[in-house]
Amino acid sequence: MQPRRPSRGRLKALAVLLVCAAPVIASYLMYYVVQPSGRTNYGELLVQQSVDTLAGTDAQGQPVSLSQWQGRWLMVLASAQACRDDACAKRLYLSRQVRTTAGKDMDRVERVLLLTGPDDPSPALLAQHPGLHVVRVSPARFDGLFGQARPAPAEEDHGAGTGTGTGTGTGTGTGTGTGAGAGAGAGAGAGAGAGRDASAAAPATTAGSPMPALDALYMVDPLGHLMMRYPPDFDPNRLKKDLAKLLRASRVG
Repeated sequence: MQPRRPSRGRLKALAVLLVCAAPVIASYLMYYVVQPSGRTNYGELLVQQSVDTLAGTDAQGQPVSLSQWQGRWLMVLASAQACRDDACAKRLYLSRQVRTTAGKDMDRVERVLLLTGPDDPSPALLAQHPGLHVVRVSPARFDGLFGQARPAPAEEDHGAGTGTGTGTGTGTGTGTGTGAGAGAGAGAGAGAGAGRDASAAAPATTAGSPMPALDALYMVDPLGHLMMRYPPDFDPNRLKKDLAKLLRASRVG
């Protein structure tokens, strides 16, 4: 006597059951086996703080404010030495390359060289970076904004789509997995060197973070909020991924 074969109806029912159970099984595997962290952004998320009021002078000595570029993403590189060292020149070069990788969205991103010292960058350096905005501010003004920045608490996720979140990477609203406000991301405050004068060579560390305030790279959202901070020796490939996620999730800028 031959064993009975399962009917087509039973096979179809089993297939439907497997399809329905797959998401549940996958979620258990992700939680208990993979256990991903809540954020995949590379930059250090910062507590929300507006910096668009930061004012100084440009390379020609004319008044300028970060608010002039409100509505666009800003990559801000801070330097006390007018970027006359090779390490700073390399950071400028890498930030330019990262911006270029944005392709058609490149015009949504501006680069700012924020200086706290009296010296000017060399003309040869500036010639290599058309479109770079030079802003000189006093050490006290720099410290008053960047120096008070604190890393965002680990449990916070930061919004993206509506422009009132706090963060980047991309969390509130339309998160893209970088954990901080994108869209109009309500960025977050950023680092600073407290109490340094213009001639100080060694950068101060930021409040609650071992990362230096000067020589760091900062991401500012289109609403003028500091969102993320990157180390002086940032990885351009990982920075590129953060920027791509922000631009993809952003509804503003």
